[in-house]
Amino acid sequence: MGSNAQKLNHVIDEVGELKTEMREVKTDIRRIDDLDKRVSILEKTTKPKKQ
Repeated sequence: MGSNAQKLNHVIDEVGELKTEMREVKTDIRRIDDLDKRVSILEKTTKPKKQ
């Protein structure tokens, strides 16, 4: 029975780590979306110079 409890604790730890990683990924996605919006605004407001 002890080994089942150990396995369960291990799974719980893994799930906790995955949740942390998911939060980090979501944060990264938000940063990328924010940068994408900024680039889009810059592209709209910056007109290429005519030569």
